[in-house]
Parts: sequence; structure tokens; C-alpha cells
Amino acid sequence: MKKLLVASIILMLLILSPTARAQTLPSQPSKEEEEKARAELERKVLILLEEVVSDSQLLKLAENRAIVQASAADLLWARDEKRARAFFRDALTGIGDAFAGTDRKDSSQMYAYMMLVQLRHQLLRMVARRDAQLALDLLASTRPPAADDASKNFGIPDQELALEQSLAVEAAANDPKRALQMAEESLSKGISYSLLSVLRRLQQKDSELAQRFLADIIKKLQTENFSRSPMAAFVAQDLLRTALRPQEAIAFGKSQGAVPVKPLSFDDQTKRDLADVVTRAALGGQNDFPAILSIQYLLPDLEKLVPERSEQLRKRVSDAQKALDPQARKWMELEPLMRDGTTDAILEAAGKAPAGIRNALYSSAAWKLFEAGDAERARQIISDNLSGQERDQALAQIDRRLVMRALEQGKLDEAKKLIARVQSKQGRATQLSLLAMALMKKGERKMALELMEETRKLVNPQPDNQEEINILLVVARAYASIDAARAFELIEPVVDQANDMISAAALLDKFSAGGQGGMFRKGEMVLQPGFMTASTMFTQYGRELGALARADFTRTKQVADRFQRNEVRLMARLMIAQSVLSDRLGAGEEDDSGLGFSLSFGGNVGMINTFEY
Repeated sequence: MKKLLVASIILMLLILSPTARAQTLPSQPSKEEEEKARAELERKVLILLEEVVSDSQLLKLAENRAIVQASAADLLWARDEKRARAFFRDALTGIGDAFAGTDRKDSSQMYAYMMLVQLRHQLLRMVARRDAQLALDLLASTRPPAADDASKNFGIPDQELALEQSLAVEAAANDPKRALQMAEESLSKGISYSLLSVLRRLQQKDSELAQRFLADIIKKLQTENFSRSPMAAFVAQDLLRTALRPQEAIAFGKSQGAVPVKPLSFDDQTKRDLADVVTRAALGGQNDFPAILSIQYLLPDLEKLVPERSEQLRKRVSDAQKALDPQARKWMELEPLMRDGTTDAILEAAGKAPAGIRNALYSSAAWKLFEAGDAERARQIISDNLSGQERDQALAQIDRRLVMRALEQGKLDEAKKLIARVQSKQGRATQLSLLAMALMKKGERKMALELMEETRKLVNPQPDNQEEINILLVVARAYASIDAARAFELIEPVVDQANDMISAAALLDKFSAGGQGGMFRKGEMVLQPGFMTASTMFTQYGRELGALARADFTRTKQVADRFQRNEVRLMARLMIAQSVLSDRLGAGEEDDSGLGFSLSFGGNVGMINTFEY
């Protein structure tokens, strides 16, 4: 029931989210008329935002108020920076006060505490995109208090360091020089994996600054105490892998969009320095098995770079492997084959492999064939060697990739033929909807509407389960960019159903969670930002669904206001304001703030699998 409830609410909120600038008016008005309409829409939405901020003061939970305040600050930054700064401070101060009021000795409050930690991280990253120094100030003033029992600090010092370094990642988008300064200052305190993200972002913005920071990281690694900083070993390995095989490492050298990114430069001495660091970490006497085992793929290179230690390294890795159970050890032996081996070699190994590993090998071989352009043989391997749901899912994924490839290449007739063999209703609805939108982009609206009528037959207007919710979502998504009126017809009845489910869930949660660790607290639904739920869904579907508000703002707002609970209604209205006013949603840019369009009810992250199709 919780999954169905979450899906229903997120469905409503996403469909209500207008990304007006990504759309064009159906009647193709003149430029002057379009500017006038855009200005009028913005005026209405600014009034709506004022109402949302005012009404948010009635919310009981500090974290819910903080989400509204921070979101409003982000939207107002370009219009009223002074007021936006005040909202950011109010939001983070509220989180700090909530920390002080949470007793970590009380196990029933631990869930709420961890949700506050997550929210603070995401709010600070949002602030850093606007003003790096403000983010650092708020980071320092809102640190969670240390627990009396060090074992209950949950690695807060390490988390704070990683958070501080992640703020530099956000700052780099607008001010690479300031980001480098922040990262260098933070680097003196220790190493976290966030440094690699800073390096990648700097590389996108200024390759010279990235090269300078790379040298700083290596210098720090050379003096690091790996027994106190286990993450440093993984950072060193990642950098060495990038130096030796950049095509297999984190994509430091990939192009971002149409802008080429200059690869990082690693001379021979730098490679030897990194090899020495990796070797020292592995032989340092600590039984950090993950770090030790992960260097086995670097052993051939390490033997060339530090030949005098090759025997010690192999023994160290061998000893670590012996501590694994037999199946895990077999996985490690076969992983290089699955990554680098030929299809025939993988198939031969699959015939001899234990049952728990065999299917993974067949799947690996099939996908290698698919990527090489032999989809039919890939399907044959899956059909002959896998069974049940695993086989069906693999075949469906191949069909999905083929359809997407045909759509990308503009082969619409071929795409329709491929869709005909998709078995699941959800998969067929998704692919037909994508095809309809592709037709719409080509200006063939009549054909798109005909196709959507076929798709609509797959929809249950009153969905009873997860799959039916998903089908309604993808069909409404397509209709939003083809015929907004029909999208409204689909979603409006579901609001009442969602309200009933919210009421029922509130009652059940009261008894099952005692008002502490569930979807509700103090009688209010917890609207926490979730990096794996609605934020992901919005980036996938938000632009098409945004056509609704542009087509009829009043009706869109009326649908949002039909939510009975104040907190859900506020978030629906806030999402309308975000999508129209946000200056982060320019051409080709996604809002990945992790807050602006995200809701995670009760920490439920299972929804992410819903939208794989």
C-alpha cells in the first residue's frame, strides 16, 4: 500500500510540474505574444510562491519548512538576492535547531535524525551553487552536535569533510577558481571520494585548474596515513586507473555535451608516484580487504611500475582472496574475463561455471554481442540459457534498447514493429508513448494522437496496483506534450484516490510506526528530499509534463489544490513555481539539485525501479 501511495502522490506532483521554458505554445504565437504570455505566467507563479512561503509557516516539521524556504530562496536568488539569503539562513537554522531537539539516545528518534542529516547535505549543496562562502558559513554554524558516545557519531567527522569537499563541486559550476580554493583548503583536513568529483567538475570548466588540483591530491596522498584514512587508498587507485586506462576509469576525459574536455595529463613520474602510493596502502599492514582486493586488476601495471614490490603485492592480494568464500573468490577470478574477454571465451567459461555465476556470464556475453550490433544472437543466448523472470527482463531490455535506437535514428516504422513484440503492458505503453512523442516532434500530430488512442487503451483510469500506476504515468506524460486536455482527464480523478490513500496511510502509520520512523511524524507527512526517487523521475519526465501549466495554469493550480493535506498541497504548488521560475533549467540543462523536484516519503527508495522501462 505504501508503494502505491507514494507512486500516486509522485505521479500527481510530477504531472503538475511545469517547465514552461522548455515548451512552445500550441498556436505558435508571435514573439511579442509569447513574451507577454511568459511574463503573465511568471507574475501568477510569483504570487503563488508568496502564498506557499506564507502557508509553510503552518507546517509542524522543521525539515518540511526548510524544504519550502530553501526552494523559495533558490527561485528568488536572481530576483531578490537579499531575501533569498535570508530564506537560506532560515532553512539551515531550522535544521540546526531540529538537530538540537533530537535525542540520539532515543532509538525511536534515530530515523528522524538521519533524515535531518540527509536534508542538511542537500540544502548546503543547493546554497553552494549560489554562493560558496555562504554555504561554508552555514556548514560551520549547523554542524550536528557530537554524541557523548563516540560510537553513535555515525562517522560525522568524515561525513562533514566529505560534505565540505562536495560543496566545492557545486561551486565549480559557476566559479572554478573559488572551487579550487575551497577544495585545496579542505584537502589539508583529509581525503574523501568527493575530491574526484571536484576534479571532474574542474576539468569540465578549466583544465589547467584541474591539472593543478590533481598535483595537490597526489602530494597529499604521498603523506597520508592510510590506517586513519581508508578512503584515500581508493582515491589513489582511481587516479592510477585513470592514468593507465582512462577509457575504463571514471570519465575524466569524456566530453560533456558538445564541449570537448581536455584529458588530464599523467607523465611517467606521476604514474610511478601513484603506483607507489597504491602499493604503500596495500602493504601497510591494515586488513582493509576491499582496498587490497580492488588492486588485483592493477597488478600487471604495478609490476611494471614498482617491480621490486610485485611479489609482496601478489601475496597480499592472495591472502585477502583466501579470506573470501568460494563463490566470491570465483566471481573475482571471472570478473576480468567478463570485462575484457571475447564473447566465445565468456560462453566457454559459462558452461563450466557454478550455477550462481553462470547466468551472469551468459548475460555478459549477450550484452557484448548486442553492443557489437548482433542483437539477434544476443537474444538467442538469453533465450537458450536464462529462464523465468530473469530471461523475460533481459529480453525486454534488449527490445527496449532496440526501440530507443530506432527512435534516435528516426526509424519510426521499424520502432513500431519492434514495439509489437513487447510483452508487458507497461513496456508497450512506454514505447508507444515515446513513439507518439517522436511523431509529435516531427510535426505529425494527427498520427501521434492516433497512436496515443491505442496507448490509452492500456490505462486503467482508477489504477489498482503498481504497474497500472506506472502505465498511467507514462501515458499522461506523453499526452502532456501532445494534448494537455486529455492528460488532465487522466490525472484529475486520481487525486481523489490519492487523498483516500493518504488518509488510510496516515492512520496505519500511526499504529505501525508510532509516529516516529514512518511516513508521518507529529501528524504530518515527512517530505524529505530523495536522490533516488522523484528527483530522478522529474529529470526523465518533467519537461514533457510541464506543458500542462503552459496550456492552462489555472486548471493546473486547481488540480494541485485538490490535495487535502496541507503539506502535500504546498509541495505540489511549490513544484509548479519551481518549474516556471527556476533559472537552472535552461536549454539542455537538468536540475539535479536533489531537492528542487524531489520527494521521498518515509525514505522509500524502491520507486526507482518503477521507471526502468
